Amino acid sequence: MLFSLIISMSLMLCVLVCPGHCQDTPPEMPLFIGNEKLMNMIEARILSRKGLYQKSLKMYRSLRQKYSADENIWEDYIEALVNFPDYELAHAELTRLLKKNPGNIRAQRLRARIYTENRQFRWAFPVYEDILKRHGRNPGVWSDYAYASRDAGDWLAALNYFSRVLESDPDNRMARVNVHSILREHRPRMTTSYSFRELDNHSRTRVFSLNYNQHLTQKTRLFLDYGRIVADRTEGPGLSRIHKTVDQASLRLDYRLSTSWGIRAGAGGYTGMSGETSFFAGLDYKIWKNAHVNAEYAGHQPWYDPIEAVKYDGHSDQFSLSFEWHFAPTWRLYLGADQKDYYAYPEGRYGRKKAFTGVLSKRLSHRPDFYLSYSFHRSQFSYTHQDFRPISMIESEGTHTFFWNFEHWPCTYWAYSFSGGGRWDAVRSVRSWYVVPGLRVRLGNRVEAGIRYEYSSEADTPDGGDSHMLGFEVGMLM
Repeated sequence: MLFSLIISMSLMLCVLVCPGHCQDTPPEMPLFIGNEKLMNMIEARILSRKGLYQKSLKMYRSLRQKYSADENIWEDYIEALVNFPDYELAHAELTRLLKKNPGNIRAQRLRARIYTENRQFRWAFPVYEDILKRHGRNPGVWSDYAYASRDAGDWLAALNYFSRVLESDPDNRMARVNVHSILREHRPRMTTSYSFRELDNHSRTRVFSLNYNQHLTQKTRLFLDYGRIVADRTEGPGLSRIHKTVDQASLRLDYRLSTSWGIRAGAGGYTGMSGETSFFAGLDYKIWKNAHVNAEYAGHQPWYDPIEAVKYDGHSDQFSLSFEWHFAPTWRLYLGADQKDYYAYPEGRYGRKKAFTGVLSKRLSHRPDFYLSYSFHRSQFSYTHQDFRPISMIESEGTHTFFWNFEHWPCTYWAYSFSGGGRWDAVRSVRSWYVVPGLRVRLGNRVEAGIRYEYSSEADTPDGGDSHMLGFEVGMLM
């Protein structure tokens, strides 16, 4: 067939132009131009890696009938079943293969992979341990064990096993990347940020924050946060002058109960707006490998947007529930719902807002990182009092947004980004758009800084008008 002919011509060109490279072909797969079995195996592998599993499996089944004694074909067929994924059939085939050849390392690794992808880590880990007793310097097995440990939430073990990979294979790029990634994620980190936002109604909000986090134990992490919010507005026709400074500090602990469950709790306080105590609680659950749900409650948080809320010592209580699912290598689905109660002095409860947000994203490329997304946001706000409405709120909105996110790292030390999109609020018949250019810089392996600017043609307020935001951030690993 044409596909096989193309592969044959490519391999012949490889032999003529790059003979040294082709001599690196594994000994169990000798290169013979015109070898039909080899051509069909290569074609089936390519189909599997492109996601055309049904065509790939059909070819593998045909090859299995023709060459039933060839374990390479059998292993490839099982790997395609795992990729599909058809774990039940793959497990049955592995049982037969290991009965015939109990020492087959690739089959044992595939069995451990099935356990890992089904989050059955207590079954996967003994398989890796058994292989490593006999093949302790196999970097591929150590790498599999490291990925499984990382998925299980045991980042210390994953760091150790990736280091073992580098002992046997110092040039292994992915092992180096993972060691660096784990250290960046789990070392103590300090981040400071500053943002300035200005609306068309001459109101300005400046926010400064300082955040520190570190592990207390392997499963427990401490977060310390401080923020200063300065909200002001100049006096104008129909507008009174506003100037308020709010200082806020909090402490939070995150604890991993298991590979699937995590809990969070914290408390803090703020001054400048009634000076109350705030608190926070959260729970997350990993449903399966690429999906999780998250529930959070934040009580007595300062309310300063719209800016009129600071005049009435506003605060809010919010409960939110979200679901995120990476249901394919390049697709992501997010669904979120929240309820927020607002309070203003002297009447107490001011109103309640209910909202739903759905986002569907498609990753078009990895380098550069490029996403296209669609989101829908629906919200409704109801006032508690008919005769007390000094803070204007959007009572109903239903916004469709098409947007993109682009980021490119030309080298290790700097990157530029450009995001934006168009919005249509079908309830209020309002069209708007926004753009967000940005720049990031890395200073060695420990310091990373960023700057971004955001322009929106329509602010998320009843008065409308455009908005501008400028933000800076510096993060440092300790």
